[in-house]
Amino acid sequence: GEVQLHLGTPIKTTTLEDGTRFDIYEYEIGNESSAGRAIGHAALDVFTCGLWEIIGTPVEGFQGEKYTETIQYDNEDKVVEIKSKKITNNM
Repeated sequence: GEVQLHLGTPIKTTTLEDGTRFDIYEYEIGNESSAGRAIGHAALDVFTCGLWEIIGTPVEGFQGEKYTETIQYDNEDKVVEIKSKKITNNM
């Protein structure tokens, strides 16, 4: 319960016959909402008559880094192991 409070609902859950459970979470760091950034993009849209969207949208898409977090629980629902992995974009 405490883990889900912080990370939300897992994207995948697997339970083994012995009661061991694995929850996988996905999250992003470094792409938080920013009023200043939104105002800057809006101003650039106005000054360039909308042409900024051609550059600004892809730039925003590459902000932040995505991670997966795999949390293993024992049969008593206690955390046993936590593994983090950065998701890479191979283009």
